[in-house]
Amino acid sequence: MHKHNLGVIDVGSNAIRLSIGRPTPKGRIKLFINARDPIRLGDEAFGRGELSASTFKKVVAAFKNYRKIFDENEILGYRAVATSAIREAKNGMELIDEIHEKTKVRLEVISGQEEADLIYLALNNALGYPKAPAAYMDIGGGSVEIIISQNDKIQYSKSLKIGTVRLMKMAADNIYDRDFFTNHVRKEIEGAPQTSVKIAGGSGGNVARLGKLRKIILDKKNEHEISIHELEEIIERLFSSTYEERIEKFKMRPDRADVILPASIIVLEFMRYFKIDNFEIPDTGLKEGVLLDLWSHMK
Repeated sequence: MHKHNLGVIDVGSNAIRLSIGRPTPKGRIKLFINARDPIRLGDEAFGRGELSASTFKKVVAAFKNYRKIFDENEILGYRAVATSAIREAKNGMELIDEIHEKTKVRLEVISGQEEADLIYLALNNALGYPKAPAAYMDIGGGSVEIIISQNDKIQYSKSLKIGTVRLMKMAADNIYDRDFFTNHVRKEIEGAPQTSVKIAGGSGGNVARLGKLRKIILDKKNEHEISIHELEEIIERLFSSTYEERIEKFKMRPDRADVILPASIIVLEFMRYFKIDNFEIPDTGLKEGVLLDLWSHMK
């Protein structure tokens, strides 16, 4: 057992994820165990407004497995966090109580502001704590966090209700309508100060997938950056393909092949708004932010 093993559970709107990691000598977090359950809480939370009994069973089953993984790896500490789907579901607290009763794992709902702070911590850490003006974003299923920083300090942050699952629910049968997504995203982003930035980057499963699509579609070697022109080309390919083609040709999971459509538009509009030509895609996100924060309070 490594004495600094730390655990995190991220209950998102598109999936639930577990990671176990440990701090490195360079102050980063190295994940060595990852698990993911494709339980899309946002479908119910952003639709009917509450979670069904069958969803309760799936989530509790996932947490029982996560409890076992934590115990097997003798973690020093953990934090389990829930974001917008649980925040908005009428019976979200009932699910939290049931999880604790049956697994002894304490799940806490974090605010959109704290979510943005943790994402900033992860992205800033991964990009080397830049002093130059920077714009960061994280795309989740329920919300999108936007953060502007300078001199290693947050100048502006906001959680926007334009997550991918939420936009899919709003679009209904019009998921190939690019204008629908573009208009909704622009309307939300326009509240941010249009600061001139030198560095831009993002996190979330869909952002990472866009980096991989840069390799698959455009035959580029580096999946940790993307230009606005490359993104526009990828978007053309995505919106002209079927759901099945995105799974087979572009090697996507079924629960990624639909939400990648609004996600790609969110990144594009973010880059346009801040006049960004190149976008960094570091291998980090909310889970790493939670672990960095957890470790900072345990040292």
